[in-house]
Amino acid sequence: MESLQRGGFRVTGFGVGAPDAIGPGIAALQAAVTQYTSGTITNPGGAVAALLTAGTAAVGSVGPAIDALSGNDSTVMGATHLAWVDNDKLSRVSSDSTATQDDVTTAKNLVLDMINQYQVAQRLAASKAPKTAGPARSSRGASAPSATTPAPPDTIPEPSPWFLPALIAGGAFLVAGGIALVAARRAA
Repeated sequence: MESLQRGGFRVTGFGVGAPDAIGPGIAALQAAVTQYTSGTITNPGGAVAALLTAGTAAVGSVGPAIDALSGNDSTVMGATHLAWVDNDKLSRVSSDSTATQDDVTTAKNLVLDMINQYQVAQRLAASKAPKTAGPARSSRGASAPSATTPAPPDTIPEPSPWFLPALIAGGAFLVAGGIALVAARRAA
């Protein structure tokens, strides 16, 4: 594997011929969803465990690779973090002998969310990746303007389906706290 250099210094973490963790990692997640959630599921716990294995592998390889591609941009890291959060939720889905079809469906939806978040993060990372030096320019005269227009950046994906229930529960606590505060002030 050849090392890339910029300004006479080796660029660590990148190289010509370096393996791509992003594409195969996302493909492995998609394959797990297809393999373990299609047709009749006779072992729901095994299906959930297999989806968790695929999710955990992606969190350890796809997320860091996307973050590195962006130069550890905070927006991109926020998107990959959402996939990490979904994997954490996935780890709490029942994968033992008591697992049901609903557990498989929950696990499947979490993995599909992870796939979406990684795809959005990958597009964001590509738009924020450190630019290459490009062709050498003559020091005489002005350089020609770029003929390409940059693509608009993607946005961070929508929160997972648990965002709204958490927001409602938080709002209920906030309202209850506000009522208690008003009652305490009137009593005083």
